[in-house]
Amino acid sequence: IVMHGVNVVYKVDPYIPLNETWDSQLSLNAKDMDDLQRWGFNLVRLGVMWEAVERAPGKYDEEYLQKINQMILQLGERGIYTMVDAHQDVFSRTMCGEGMPAFYSEGKFVDHSCDGFLLPLIFKQFGICNSIKDYGFHLDKNGWPLVEECTKNFFVEYYPTAESMTAFDRLYKNVNGVQDKFIAYWDLVAKTFAGNPFIVGYDPINEPFMGDFISELKLLIPGWMDLHRLQPMYKKIYDVYQKYDTSKIMFYEPPQGPDTVPLLGGLVFPVGFSENPGGRDNTHNQMLNDHTYCCQVSASMCADKEPPLDQE
Repeated sequence: IVMHGVNVVYKVDPYIPLNETWDSQLSLNAKDMDDLQRWGFNLVRLGVMWEAVERAPGKYDEEYLQKINQMILQLGERGIYTMVDAHQDVFSRTMCGEGMPAFYSEGKFVDHSCDGFLLPLIFKQFGICNSIKDYGFHLDKNGWPLVEECTKNFFVEYYPTAESMTAFDRLYKNVNGVQDKFIAYWDLVAKTFAGNPFIVGYDPINEPFMGDFISELKLLIPGWMDLHRLQPMYKKIYDVYQKYDTSKIMFYEPPQGPDTVPLLGGLVFPVGFSENPGGRDNTHNQMLNDHTYCCQVSASMCADKEPPLDQE
């Protein structure tokens, strides 16, 4: 079967597309589903983000998951399958992103400056190691930067902030138990969706960022993060999937950088995983999920966020 799909990720509360009414940008209702079927689509990559499921520490929104499950069944009735995507961009709203719960990306879970003295000062000249506070954004009632101010900049520039780097680093290293919390989120999602015949599988985390490469320069070595940070975490998540439903595929991802972002004039590196997260004997339900962009053609292709029309 050849999958031909679209991406559906509703990145702000309530984290689920409109289902009763139709909107050209914000809905996934019967009309949208009928249109997708008529146009020949048979796959939706649907965002089911951690922050949507765990609304407060240890408090899960199971009603939200049931609404998502019903939406997936509605798609399935039209022959459209679903990949469940733990979407994130720049970790969470506290740093102009989304995906992870805000309470796991503030306080003891992040730093607002990089460790060290000389190296961080050098990197700051290139926009690396700044704090999200340095942007001077106005804050909403939750103390988060206003979305309309965040979107004035290309979101990728927030990844190398001190907050983002330390948040990702502590997720991979399970500092303060944050990885355990992430596994618990996946445990509930996999349990809820077990047996749904229209779910082809799960994307454990969208475009994982490398983490604190200032403190650990070896993270800049292509493939190192895959092997030492992602592979052990993916193994735990894979085991959770399999505990409830062995038919679901794990669509695991390498980081965009340094693996697949073009360097030195367009050089792209192989991934560093030594084997599939679930082991070599389970290749039937694991898939390397490579996010390919026009930017991989050349480092300057997306200098203005979108490729030039004459080069598409």
